[in-house]
Amino acid sequence: MASLLVRLLAWFASGLVIKAISAFGIGIFSMYFLNEITSSMIDSMRDAVTGLPPAVLGILGLAGFDKYLSIVLGTFVTVTYLRSMKFVLTREM
Repeated sequence: MASLLVRLLAWFASGLVIKAISAFGIGIFSMYFLNEITSSMIDSMRDAVTGLPPAVLGILGLAGFDKYLSIVLGTFVTVTYLRSMKFVLTREM
């Protein structure tokens, strides 16, 4: 009985370790590319906004456009990261 329990625990631990290592590697890999994509999006938005007249920038500031972009980009990164981790751990989208 003890040997069966030891084998069962070893099998469980080996699968868990492989999943943890692969999830950690895929997580770092996906976050690197998400960071690159988000940085390029922010740079292109910054370039587009700098050409606007000061009055339009003031109206956008009053409307809270900066907070809107922060929330949308944060949500994009979070959802994409969680979906990639779900795919790694469960192998389904």
